[in-house]
Amino acid sequence: MKIRSVLLSLVAVLIILPLGLFGCKEKEVKLTYGETPVKAQRYKQTTVGKVTTTVGGKTADAEIRSEIVFLETVSEVKPEGTLEKRIVYESGWIKTGKTRSELPIKGKVVALQMDEKGQLLDVKGITELFTGQRSTLDLRRLLEENQLIFPSKPLKLGESWSYNKRFDLSNIGELRLKGRAKMASLEKRDRTRIAKIVSSLEGSMFGEKKFQDVTFVLKGEEKGEATTYFGVEDKTVVEHKSHIKGSFEVAPTGAPTPQAQPLKTQFDLSTTITASRQGT
Repeated sequence: MKIRSVLLSLVAVLIILPLGLFGCKEKEVKLTYGETPVKAQRYKQTTVGKVTTTVGGKTADAEIRSEIVFLETVSEVKPEGTLEKRIVYESGWIKTGKTRSELPIKGKVVALQMDEKGQLLDVKGITELFTGQRSTLDLRRLLEENQLIFPSKPLKLGESWSYNKRFDLSNIGELRLKGRAKMASLEKRDRTRIAKIVSSLEGSMFGEKKFQDVTFVLKGEEKGEATTYFGVEDKTVVEHKSHIKGSFEVAPTGAPTPQAQPLKTQFDLSTTITASRQGT
């Protein structure tokens, strides 16, 4: 039975799924991704939190911390607004309890194609990124879940918009998210306009999968909130902070057996993504 791999993949979605302020006078602004004055931007992503797992009547708590450093460049912007991004992973590690493991991602490259609103159109290089891990991580889902999508019209201060997303989960079910975002303020940092966007989301997990001769059912829910600082002229994320918590259960439809036990997981994770310095 591959129930442990299912758990690892689900948790991975949650870890991996980014000063002198002066107010601006503009009442509205259009936010788009695109060609940026910054040739390359280096980011550091840090996740900290706790995961509690219960199986077979035994409960285990795990403190989790991870760090990933990557370099992001916009390689091409087409006339219609479609752009191509290149992400080069420079380093990464994850610490569970007292055990720290290096992630085999150094030098791996992911190419993204997206529209100016942030909707991903194509992702390449996914299958090679985490080769050798005990479970396969769906990086496209991670990227989509963390991608901030803007509306096509200019936004007024305080204006909100909604979005829905759906993701497959480890071939056992799906995750459906309902989110709402608001442009909370427009500020200046070193003469650059920065839009502060606050968002919240609610999600539900559900599904059914047969492993060998046993059918398992997935049920779960999650809630989260985030604050993103986006450079209007740079057309890129300056900083992103998010907090997500929830729980899910994978349980057999019939009576539990030694080989088929209900597995319950609770998680509480916070992620920060910051632009550490400009690349060259």
